[in-house]
Amino acid sequence: MQALVQQFAEARLADVQTTLAYGGALLQHGSLAPPSDAQLAALLSTLGLVAAINLTLMLLVPRGRKMVLDTVETVLAIALLAVLIVTVLGLPLAIIYLVLKALAFLLNVLLSLPAISGLLASARSAVGL
Repeated sequence: MQALVQQFAEARLADVQTTLAYGGALLQHGSLAPPSDAQLAALLSTLGLVAAINLTLMLLVPRGRKMVLDTVETVLAIALLAVLIVTVLGLPLAIIYLVLKALAFLLNVLLSLPAISGLLASARSAVGL
């Protein structure tokens, strides 16, 4: 376990050094060259590390913990509201679809009855269709 933690720490240190070298090149040249795949992976790894450290520090302080948990609660409430609104607004469409399917089924059943089909045939002949 200790070796895994040491290996992880060394990999993150190498990523931070790559990120610092990329930032140093930005300061020297005044413009950003597109990062290579290794540099992009290092930048994303460093960004994730910084975000994890900041989140951990915020969770250690009671006021920060309250802010993080309130934010998570707000995001979940908004997501659930969106699901509820989509569900409620989709109900009329679902009802219309089910009614049309039921009417099609009922018509199919009625037209398959011999008495109804005979009545339709006589009506067609009377009209001249």
